[in-house]
Amino acid sequence: MLGAVASLQIVVNLIDSMYALMAIPTMVSTFILAPRVVAAARIYFAGMNKDADQPTERSA
Repeated sequence: MLGAVASLQIVVNLIDSMYALMAIPTMVSTFILAPRVVAAARIYFAGMNKDADQPTERSA
């Protein structure tokens, strides 16, 4: 309804502001969860390296 009574520039600025406000919780959660992601990635890639070292059986 705001777009019907406000100028286009005001509506665009309001939308841009709301997108910026939505980015704040995303960035905060990224910094909070980063140590957990790094730990999980190390476990995952260590398992991949372990599987790569094992010989695979080839069928002829």
